[in-house]
Amino acid sequence: MITADYETMMRQAPMTAREYLLRAVRDIDEILGVGYAKAHPELIGTFLLTCAIDFGCGVIAKSLNELREVDITVEDT
Repeated sequence: MITADYETMMRQAPMTAREYLLRAVRDIDEILGVGYAKAHPELIGTFLLTCAIDFGCGVIAKSLNELREVDITVEDT
């Protein structure tokens, strides 16, 4: 369950982006060679977008599952 308000989520967003960026550079360089990420910023951007989409889909799927569980509980009462 997401309990953060919008202001908190907004403040956390740059921290999340930073984590994605650091991970992108580390992973890309690990796979393709040191310095590759810096030389190919478009790959970093794609990595960041993929992370954000994956996380967003996970949040939506988890939320839908939680709503389904609430609905089943309500039907049982």
